[in-house]
Amino acid sequence: MLTIILIIILTTINAIFAASEMALVSISPSTMYQLKQNNDKSRILEKVTKDSTKYLSTIQVAITFAGFLSSAFAGSQLSGDLIVIFDNLGIRISNSLSVIIITVLLSFFTLVFGELVPKRIALSKSIKIALLTAPIIYVVMLAFTPFVWLLTNTTRLVVRLFGIKNTRKEEITEKEIKEMIVFGHIEGLYQEDEKDMMQRIFMFDDITVDEIMTPL
Repeated sequence: MLTIILIIILTTINAIFAASEMALVSISPSTMYQLKQNNDKSRILEKVTKDSTKYLSTIQVAITFAGFLSSAFAGSQLSGDLIVIFDNLGIRISNSLSVIIITVLLSFFTLVFGELVPKRIALSKSIKIALLTAPIIYVVMLAFTPFVWLLTNTTRLVVRLFGIKNTRKEEITEKEIKEMIVFGHIEGLYQEDEKDMMQRIFMFDDITVDEIMTPL
């Protein structure tokens, strides 16, 4: 019973970090700016999201440790119980097969409740979860500094070898803003005349002096 409780706790830890990962990567620079203006709790979130490689490394270290401990407890403690259960049913299985069955069941349980469900929830409530879990990520980031440092610098080295200078897009392009205006109009956020007015703002940059000059 104690082993099952430990597995549930470790799966919960996995779920928290999985949800945090999805929520943090969903925070755009514009959203972060708005949070800084309206929410005093966003300071830690800003510290965490300042370096995406670092917080992703922190999350992966935590998830890896939780998964490793969960598998270790399940394999060593539950395999014997599973053999007894099958013996009572008149079925004899080896210890190796018992470990495989336990691993498959644990993987299914972890994937559903430790990964997929938390990430799905995080997508719908990204800001709330990001603000809630940022302090946890920050503390773990400090606690696992050696591991995070090693993973962060190794990741940066590999990324540079692939010729990628920046793994996070920080700027919003003019094209994206235009697409947002069109999307807002489609969704009913802007009226037709409002959409036209905003689109004409971008046209001013393309107009030359000759085009607006009036002959005397």
